[in-house]
Amino acid sequence: MFHPVMYDNIKVVLEGTVYDHDLDGDIVVLDRLDAVDLARYNRFFHIRFTLPSRNSEERMLEAEIRLTTELADIASEQLGTSLVGEMGCYLQLFFHLPTYDVSLDTAELFQCLQTVWGDRPHIKQKVSYVLDEHHIEQEKDRRYQLETQLDFQRKISEENIMDLDSVVEHCIRTLQTWHRAM
Repeated sequence: MFHPVMYDNIKVVLEGTVYDHDLDGDIVVLDRLDAVDLARYNRFFHIRFTLPSRNSEERMLEAEIRLTTELADIASEQLGTSLVGEMGCYLQLFFHLPTYDVSLDTAELFQCLQTVWGDRPHIKQKVSYVLDEHHIEQEKDRRYQLETQLDFQRKISEENIMDLDSVVEHCIRTLQTWHRAM
């Protein structure tokens, strides 16, 4: 029989917590990915969600939670000996926002994140733009994609499972705070 590793246990609780909020109507799950990188034997789970929208024209902020683990962590757990400093998984949070005003929205989203999360996670923002070769002339109406990453810069373990509900709640609170500000 398959014996679940720490990653599996954390993933099941995380996924269940997000889908419970989806079932309650607090959020809408947009996408999920549960995969194994067979070249490196890394495992990763991503789940993306937003608030239920009543207006299709709204610029909706989307939250994404990513859980990853690596071969060394899995092997350490299976062998019962540490091949890495601390066994565990990485939990990273991302917020995605389409924007026409990069300077305004990066500052406002950063402020929103500070309000909800405080100074605990490390925040990085990345702005991107897709340039279509057939529409190069339309540069005045550029729509950018803002990706903001919250990184706790440490691994989590099964000892942190009870914190997952709080993490999801903070993600939802971030979406609500942004929505009220807009």
